[in-house]
Amino acid sequence: MYDAFGWKPPIYAHVGLLQDSHGQKLSKRAGNNDLRIGSYAESGVFPEALVNFVALLGWSHRSTVDFLRVKDLIQCFDLKFTKGNSKVEPGKLMYLQKRYAQLYVEERGEEHKGLVEAVVDVALRHLRANPQARIRRDDELEPLVDALLTMEAHFYTTPQEFFDRYAVLFCAMPREEWRARPTDRLSLGDIEFVQIQIGKICQEEWTTDRLREAIGQLTKHFDEKHTACGGQTAEVALAHP
Repeated sequence: MYDAFGWKPPIYAHVGLLQDSHGQKLSKRAGNNDLRIGSYAESGVFPEALVNFVALLGWSHRSTVDFLRVKDLIQCFDLKFTKGNSKVEPGKLMYLQKRYAQLYVEERGEEHKGLVEAVVDVALRHLRANPQARIRRDDELEPLVDALLTMEAHFYTTPQEFFDRYAVLFCAMPREEWRARPTDRLSLGDIEFVQIQIGKICQEEWTTDRLREAIGQLTKHFDEKHTACGGQTAEVALAHP
């Protein structure tokens, strides 16, 4: 066809077989539902993050980082594909998603506006379906989401996940839902331990850096304790005022 039209044929290269984390070939028939591109759009994955992720499959680039915007991919792309099969790691996509969320929030452009709107839409659907739990007016949602993204964009994966992470700031949760959470497993001794450790910080040292250090030590303590007991890893975050 190229010869018939007098076109210069492109140079072709073949990417190795793509496999899941178990070493099985990616296939819809094998139950790999994530192969449907629409599922990523529906869950809120950024187009740029997905392009970045797919472009790295089966290819070793010269850059020291995997976070590459389209212009960076164009500059460093070559046809030196990895020999053998390549595993598709969803965790890398979520890593890239978080990096792009941070970038969009910093740029404060159209992507950031869309990010805020997506989380607000999730919050509105939840609050309207559960009016008895509402603790925020509709006009309070956008500023709240914007503030949360400004502080916590590095945790963002999807609009639903981000809302779920901070749901207590939007609505009152039934006590039975809290019972299944790791934070509900803290004993009285655990709480006293936290009070003692925080109490060691004198007023002159009451700074963000000092608090982060103390909370980091507490997190390490509970991580080790919960891991030894076969429980979940504790998660502690310090929010800026």
